[in-house]
Amino acid sequence: MKKDRKTKIRTYLRDYRFQSLLIRYFAISILFITLPMVVLNIAYGRYLSSNAREDMFKSNQTSMRDSVEKLNACLQSMKNMAYSMTKIPALDYLKVQTQDVVVADQFYLRTIYASNQVIRNSYWYVESIYVYLEKSDVLVRNTALASPSTPKDTMWRSLYDDLHTPEGSVRVRYVENRYPYFITILCPITGYDQEKCGAVVFNINAVELSKYLGRGSYRNVSDQSILLAIDAQSGLLAYSDEFRLFSNEKEDLDTLLAYLDRQDGLTTTANMWGRDYIISESEDVDGAMRYIYLTPFNDVYSNQVYINDFLVKMVLLSIFLELVIAALLAISAYRPIESLMETVNQSST
Repeated sequence: MKKDRKTKIRTYLRDYRFQSLLIRYFAISILFITLPMVVLNIAYGRYLSSNAREDMFKSNQTSMRDSVEKLNACLQSMKNMAYSMTKIPALDYLKVQTQDVVVADQFYLRTIYASNQVIRNSYWYVESIYVYLEKSDVLVRNTALASPSTPKDTMWRSLYDDLHTPEGSVRVRYVENRYPYFITILCPITGYDQEKCGAVVFNINAVELSKYLGRGSYRNVSDQSILLAIDAQSGLLAYSDEFRLFSNEKEDLDTLLAYLDRQDGLTTTANMWGRDYIISESEDVDGAMRYIYLTPFNDVYSNQVYINDFLVKMVLLSIFLELVIAALLAISAYRPIESLMETVNQSST
């Protein structure tokens, strides 16, 4: 029985009439089933890809805004605290005194020391607090008097000289020309004529600040988003969730900024340092700080590859099924022809 069936199949396949029926039905199924399905899959795949890209961009922008708001809230809190310190009675008295009077007045100095100590104990990312009195040329550093030209940190004085606004300023700098980065907040002490006569200076350690915000600058986690804050004036990296992101900070940062400067939108994708990222950026209202938010998206590529593989497998399966259906239809159409041929052959004999 099986041998007769195999022989019959071979006979069908060798008969040009059966071959033409098989090809015809298979071509019809490809034309009216597979081809429309492929076109619809491609269109639907592009639609899903476009929506997924838009959703990822929106999600990245939202996450960036949340991270920036947390960072700005922290810095604003420090600015408010520095401003409040400029108004304490001790400074209101000492700002108009000579050096001899200031150095001798331990009561008011201890008040300043205590205020500095409380702030640094409460906010351990505040590396140091300076209180400078211009008339007396006295500098309080944390809980002691120091020379205004202390060799370890002289850059603050140039920042003070450039301070011309009552709102104060936020600047990024190194201390001793090396890590860690410092975000320096300067708030002027004003005299009775509203002219600058000193300043309260908060030096915030950027590495400790990231730990305080719950991000951690040395997390060694490669699949999490990273916030960068760049000082617009100096071009220095003010803040980063992961300082080990760069192998050569200046070159890598310049490459990133040059790429973003060529883009039109606020969010884009790029391959940086061997990884694919969704990159969003924004600026402060006053343009003093530029924020960049990077999110790895290798997982998105993996999902896209999975979807593409699934679509290819579905198309191959449909082609196989259509071939089987075409063969069954061809056999069904060929049987009457086969019966007619057998009748004709019997009549001729």
